This record gives sequence, structure tokens and C-alpha cells, in this order.
Amino acid sequence: MLLDAAGRREEASQWFRQAAGAGDADAMCNLGVLLDAAGRREEAEEWFRQAAGAGHIAAMDNLGTLLEEMGRHDEAEQWYRQADTKHRAS
Repeated sequence: MLLDAAGRREEASQWFRQAAGAGDADAMCNLGVLLDAAGRREEAEEWFRQAAGAGHIAAMDNLGTLLEEMGRHDEAEQWYRQADTKHRAS
């Protein structure tokens, strides 16, 4: 996160990828955010999906936002609802 904030996005991406590859859902979500900001939406979607599949609420919400921006409203709504349900249960 500090590397990204310092504008060292490629280096941040490498560390997020390493942690995501080890199964860290926070890193998967953060990598998705980084990739989305870089305009790499398809790759961001993949990482958001992996983190969401691991139960990461923010990733579910981010995935919903991404899908909505891509015009996939029905699918976005499903992810928003899933995030809301998980949030209420926690």
C-alpha cells in the first residue's frame, strides 16, 4: 500500500501478486484496485472475483462497481447483494 501511495505502482503490483498468489484475499482485492486504476479491467475483475470467492466483502463491492461500470448491471446487483448479506452477518 505504501509503495502504491508513493507512486511506485509496478513494485506495489509485484508485492500484491506475491501475497495474492499465497492466498491473501486483501492482496487480491488491492491488486484488483490497482489494476482497475491502470485501466486493466479484465485482470482486475479476475482478482476481485478470487477475493470475493474467499469471502472478501470489499472485493464483492468493488466487483459490483466494476461490473456496473461495464454495463453488466444484473451481475453487479448480485455482488452488491452478496456483499450486503455478508456484511450484515458479520
